[in-house]
Amino acid sequence: MFIKILCKYFAEKQLCLATAMVVLELVRFSLRCISGIIEPVVSVLIHPMPAARLAAAWCLRSIAVALPSQLTILIERCMNRMHHLKSSPEATSGYSFALAALLGGVRNVSLGIPHAKGKVS
Repeated sequence: MFIKILCKYFAEKQLCLATAMVVLELVRFSLRCISGIIEPVVSVLIHPMPAARLAAAWCLRSIAVALPSQLTILIERCMNRMHHLKSSPEATSGYSFALAALLGGVRNVSLGIPHAKGKVS
């Protein structure tokens, strides 16, 4: 009886380890893929058409909700680019759309935004 329980425990442990390895590989793969997706989407934020800028902002929001670890990175990237391109009305509008979309998606993300990010130094 004890041997059966022990064997069952080890089988469950191996199943959990195998599942964890599959999940880890999926996360690694998604992070590699997402890096190739973000740059083209961010480049659309300065498009002359407002509809294109709004669509790109919604895309960034969807990415942030799907991968919560990217939310803070995307917010920082949009704030930095908006600061550097503040002379362009399209860039200001596009990055404002993106920031609004990202901040609107925070409620759908369990991680939220780090507390220190809102403080101005």
